[in-house]
Amino acid sequence: MKRKMLTGIAAVSLVFLLIFTNLLAQEKLYRKGHYFIGEITKTLSAGRAGILEIRNKKGDITVKGWDQPRVQIHQKLKMDVITKSEAEKGFELVKNSIHVSGKRILVDGRDYRSWMQVDFIVNVPKVFNVKLKTSGGDLVLVGLKGDEELITSGGDVEIRNANGQIQARTSGGDISVKDAKGTLSLATSGGDLELNTITGVLSASTSGGDIVVKNCGDRIVVATSGGDIQIVNTRGDMNARTSGGNIDVRDADGPLSIITSGGDIQVSRASGNVTAKTSGGDIGIADALKRVTAITSGGDIYLKNIGDAAVAKTSGGNIEIRNAGSSVNAITSGGNVSVEMNPRSFKIDHHAKIISSGGDLELSLPGKLPASIHAVIRIKHKLLQSYSITSDFPLQIQKSDEKGWVKLIEATGDINGGGDKIELKTVNGNIVIKKK
Repeated sequence: MKRKMLTGIAAVSLVFLLIFTNLLAQEKLYRKGHYFIGEITKTLSAGRAGILEIRNKKGDITVKGWDQPRVQIHQKLKMDVITKSEAEKGFELVKNSIHVSGKRILVDGRDYRSWMQVDFIVNVPKVFNVKLKTSGGDLVLVGLKGDEELITSGGDVEIRNANGQIQARTSGGDISVKDAKGTLSLATSGGDLELNTITGVLSASTSGGDIVVKNCGDRIVVATSGGDIQIVNTRGDMNARTSGGNIDVRDADGPLSIITSGGDIQVSRASGNVTAKTSGGDIGIADALKRVTAITSGGDIYLKNIGDAAVAKTSGGNIEIRNAGSSVNAITSGGNVSVEMNPRSFKIDHHAKIISSGGDLELSLPGKLPASIHAVIRIKHKLLQSYSITSDFPLQIQKSDEKGWVKLIEATGDINGGGDKIELKTVNGNIVIKKK
């Protein structure tokens, strides 16, 4: 009987030893070169919709969603100390930094020392809420659904395959998001934004970097104070602003509002209304199905294949519009204007106002378009007598003289029975009206 009891005790002791040994295997402290390295792995039971919060003084944090009902936290600490006793103290601080209260798991690194860097790799159930904060590392979030908040003072942020309400902030790094759904608010003070395949409401800004948006919708607002913006294949409302760069848009399905204070704007293929404004660059828009408004203070404007009304205004450049499908308003303070109108129906609004304060005007119209034309050239110097209005349509042309020199040349007439008003005005320039 005693032998059986001893055997049982020995078996229990062996099991206890194996369990204890396994736990010890989850905690390692060793020296590597100049540093002491500690590794701690802790596993906690957890259901769906729990909360993980990590406050880290210095280091990277990666959180991934998995299918298991538990949270696994792996901490790797690097300590720049001389003695093993110092390293053991730091090791104990990290071991004791995990606190559990109900569904909330808190890793509080406020007692970490300046000579410690702690990196985290954490697995949590896929439906989980996460709040991450580090002062000097990168943040990575993969495969989670829930409310997520990521803040770093000096690193990059990467988000992949996420769903929920997501906030991300970094003071000095890049932000990358791919395959996300929900409501996203992203901001960096000094890095680039790369946003790919996002469905939902997206707001993203950077103070000093470039922005790339691809395959996104439903409502997007992006802004940068000093970089370029590239937008490819978007759906829904799009609002993009930059204070000092170019904006390039391709394949936008939805209303588009783009503004830059110091660069060029290019748009290719847009199915919604387009508003493009720049204070110091050129604007080029092609293959837009609906209304286009293009305004620049100091550059040229080129519009091609515009399905609805076209509005183009520049303070100091030329305007060229090809294949306008509806009405046209083209106004420049100091350049030439060339317009080709091709209304998709003569029954829709096809009025035109083409004005320059100092350049030539050229207008091309379908031969059977019903319209009422009024063209005017004002001449502001008596030595400039060579300006003229020429038209392939029959118009009455009159000249007003004053003290021996022509001040005004005016042409009027109804073509094909008359219709919407077409007005052309210039100062010290020629007017040419062509029949297509």
